[in-house]
Amino acid sequence: DIINPQDLREFNLPDAEDYRIPLWMLNAQLALTGDQSLQLLLIPDLTFNEQASADSPFAITSPELAPQPGASPLPVNVNPVNRPSQSDPELAVRWSGFINGWDLSASAFSFYHDNAVIYRQFNTRNNLPTRVDVIPQYRRAQLLGVAGSNAFGSWVLRFEAARVNRSFFLRNDLINGGIHTSAEWQQVTGLDYQGIS
Repeated sequence: DIINPQDLREFNLPDAEDYRIPLWMLNAQLALTGDQSLQLLLIPDLTFNEQASADSPFAITSPELAPQPGASPLPVNVNPVNRPSQSDPELAVRWSGFINGWDLSASAFSFYHDNAVIYRQFNTRNNLPTRVDVIPQYRRAQLLGVAGSNAFGSWVLRFEAARVNRSFFLRNDLINGGIHTSAEWQQVTGLDYQGIS
């Protein structure tokens, strides 16, 4: 879900395999000693999420995700999306192995967020704001993650944890372009029971 962008024009109505957008990529896998392997991805295809149009019933209207002009008397100028160059590919590497009963993996991914960051700033004349400029652009970040699973009788323990070094959140003001930048931790743990026949 991090590597492949998503077609969100109908939100979550399609099945998961239908809303993921396929990408052209080079996928190389190398067997290491024991039950270990290394996987490398080179992704020159910089395709991003497809959002629902503003007049669609599935359009995003949450102020946390889509900034609204509000009651400002200033005109709003929306610039075209600043897309990255195709010569700046995404790169990923994953090590996986089976060690002492644990199925483990560690990943690193240098990628562009699949939703544009919506920067907003005042355009001024004589130190007075004359309009609000909206400047959407795609921003790069790095992800480091680990995952593992192990079976204990009828129980299976699974975990995933990841850190993204830069996530972008809308602010209520226009400080720093109306964006707050922060690292983000993500973690999930699951416990499966297979004892009921």
